[in-house]
Amino acid sequence: MHLCGPPKPNGVRSPKIALQLDNLNTQNTPLIRKFCWNNDIYILNTPENCTDVRTLVDRHLGKRIKGYMRDLFWKEYESSEEKCNFWTSDAKEHHWRIMYTRWLAEAWGKFCEDQKFILQCAREVGYANCRCGCENHYMKLDRISKYVPPSKSDPRMEALSKEEAKTMALAERLMRKEVRRQERIKRKKKAMKRRAKKNSKS
Repeated sequence: MHLCGPPKPNGVRSPKIALQLDNLNTQNTPLIRKFCWNNDIYILNTPENCTDVRTLVDRHLGKRIKGYMRDLFWKEYESSEEKCNFWTSDAKEHHWRIMYTRWLAEAWGKFCEDQKFILQCAREVGYANCRCGCENHYMKLDRISKYVPPSKSDPRMEALSKEEAKTMALAERLMRKEVRRQERIKRKKKAMKRRAKKNSKS
């Protein structure tokens, strides 16, 4: 996190630190707040009931890692008819544990190579943005696809009614469900093509 203003002689603006907390009482003691104030650390408390859309690690970075692991699973699952049958019927708990460990290690290595994505995620939840609001356009709400961050001059948004919030959530849920359905169809078609190609060679 940084502040707008004149840069240092070397052209770099003074860095600031953003510390994300989750409103736990033991994390918001006077001693901690005083330490943060004295060291120019800006405390960001996750809003209540918003962990799934506003927490950097839980929702954004963790989601990418789980996505990598999911892709590795499907690659293993669809690699052959024998593997398909094994993971469908014969795999035991220890098999899953071993493969989960391997998939996580590979996913973590791939994840760490994408430093730009980590910065992008931090900006999307407002944890690596300028405090004056000039970088609000980077912000997104993960489960609200049509969300547009307000500009500094916009009036305060009025709270949605319960019915409006439910309608918006339902529309988003149906849209995500359709997207996942289309992704499953694509994966199945690719798997069928690979199997057909492999059978034609044999």
